[in-house]
Amino acid sequence: MRSSAFRGRDGWRPSGRCAFFVCDIVDFTDPARSDRVRGHLHQTLYAMVESAFEEAGLPPGDCYQEDRGDGAMVLTPPELDPALLVHPLADLLRGRLLDHNELSAEPARIRLRVALHVGEARSNDKGVVSTDADHVHRLLDAPAFKTALADSGAVLGVLASQRMYDTVIRDARGLIEPGEFRAIDVQVKRTRTTGWLRIRGAPSEHTVPPASDPNETVTGATRQPNAATGTRAEAADGELVQAGPLRSGMPPRAEVRMSAAGLGGRMPTVAELFEVVDRLLDIPLMQTAEGRDRVVESLSHDIRIRIARRAQPQLDGHSIVRTCAEYAHGLAEFVTLVRAYVGNTAQVLALEEAVARIGEPEQ
Repeated sequence: MRSSAFRGRDGWRPSGRCAFFVCDIVDFTDPARSDRVRGHLHQTLYAMVESAFEEAGLPPGDCYQEDRGDGAMVLTPPELDPALLVHPLADLLRGRLLDHNELSAEPARIRLRVALHVGEARSNDKGVVSTDADHVHRLLDAPAFKTALADSGAVLGVLASQRMYDTVIRDARGLIEPGEFRAIDVQVKRTRTTGWLRIRGAPSEHTVPPASDPNETVTGATRQPNAATGTRAEAADGELVQAGPLRSGMPPRAEVRMSAAGLGGRMPTVAELFEVVDRLLDIPLMQTAEGRDRVVESLSHDIRIRIARRAQPQLDGHSIVRTCAEYAHGLAEFVTLVRAYVGNTAQVLALEEAVARIGEPEQ
């Protein structure tokens, strides 16, 4: 039985081709963080990474892992697809970071740098000996990477090596978008190379314009005080937003998760989500992977690329519905597409009614 926890050096040992995932917590040694807080962050990070790997189809028990104090290095064996590190792993990890930060005080919030690479590694009883392991850590430490993530305010930045980009990302199909990555210079010690950076939740996506009045309403969004960051943007359209600084010269505020508007201003409850999924799978075409694929491929780009697809229909349906619910009008768009493919059947009407009930006030 596969383990859902990393086994460190006790499991698979690298002995050739593998993929590298390394991460570290931004400002882990900040004086505002006590040792107790750092211990909490360390445990929380591993819980997030292990669960994200498991859900992404990368069983932690099959991987090699070394602790880095403020982060981790994980190597995946050659039989596991390195593309899964790009999607869905990175998006799953970002979702966990947003959920954690929403309920955490500032010192306990986590922002994460991730570097990805494919290469060669050998291990002994002391650890990994590998030029490629050194290389991926240089990517993680790149000043341009650190600056870009700090300026963005996003919770997660992913930097892929040139080799990772060339062999995995450049010609990727499906839910990996090569155009989301941009080249940056990496200059660390003797390393001079190019890395490919993707930061979701950066100002280029869903930016709330600056306002001199913290309570000013702009483009459907009202800014309200936030104890952790000083300010917070709450968008009426319910999208994930990168809240811009209130005044020029101030640092960017942290990326925050917004509730889905158009659905009563709240995210669906677990019961509501499962009700929608059940009604979706009552539709014969939606019981097939091909039918669900057709609808997902027709969704808006921003929604489509964030859906972590699953082989089991119930899990796949839940992932699709849950992701659509995070976007303003996402479920409405999804239901419209289902109707376009299936027609106005009794099952489609039942699906529409289940979605409509999400907008009703909670009792």
